[in-house]
Amino acid sequence: MKAILVPTDFSDASMNAIEYAAEMALSIKAKLILFNVYTTPPIAIEVPVLVLTDDELRAKCMDRLNEVKINLHKKRGPNLDIECDCALGFEIDMINEFAAEKKPSMIVMGMQGANYIVERFLGSTTTAIIRKSQYPVLCINKDISFRTIKKILLAVDGKQTEYKKAVSYTHLRAHETKANLVCR
Repeated sequence: MKAILVPTDFSDASMNAIEYAAEMALSIKAKLILFNVYTTPPIAIEVPVLVLTDDELRAKCMDRLNEVKINLHKKRGPNLDIECDCALGFEIDMINEFAAEKKPSMIVMGMQGANYIVERFLGSTTTAIIRKSQYPVLCINKDISFRTIKKILLAVDGKQTEYKKAVSYTHLRAHETKANLVCR
């Protein structure tokens, strides 16, 4: 079965990416997989504080993901197949490990449009996933809403790549969405 993986940090950009991916999943009859990576907050103070256990953090994360799932079903009906999961760790590593396990057709991520200097020197989770993922990544600006895909552009940077695999995959996505495929 086709699947769309949507890593989320619950920011406005990632919530918009979820909305976009939900519409896309319905249009190509794919499963939507929502995934969140959480971390244990560091505690470096002398005042006693209540610290959640890893199990409690996971439960809170799953509650939040399930809220999103319920809202998506309210908006789009019960035919949208949605899976939710979360993991403790570093975002980029965990997203790539989870993708390797689930083998999605694509990863859809939100992009804030960070300041150029910040983006250039620090990067973003989305940028890092684009560079390191073995799966196609579709970046969705926080202000974009879903429209039927009419044209797909496959751009290649000239570096060593599995060009035939990329063309084959992109051709399949173009066929699913009845879009025109342009290779450059």
